[in-house]
Amino acid sequence: MILAPEIFISGETRTLAIDYVWETQKLREWEKHVAVRIVLTDAENMQSWSMAVTSAPSGAIILPASLQMSANCQAVFQLRAGDRVGPLHTPPYIPRHSIAVRYHF
Repeated sequence: MILAPEIFISGETRTLAIDYVWETQKLREWEKHVAVRIVLTDAENMQSWSMAVTSAPSGAIILPASLQMSANCQAVFQLRAGDRVGPLHTPPYIPRHSIAVRYHF
């Protein structure tokens, strides 16, 4: 379960692109072992789409037109810590991030 405020956009809208930024300084020694992706979930049809952004801490993604992602969507960063062996004293995390969604009415 993800707790987030509900945002409703009236009318037929489609997400065209997203701009994102996430900070890497808290990955520490895990940097070579982590995988980061953005997951978009459409609140109208509950379909999800994801894009790996591990190698690009900032950028823009143009969504495929066939995706038909509503602008009423949720964007989440997922961090996978990998398969590093050893004690987990200081786990990696993303301290700050932002996502801007561009959509069309």
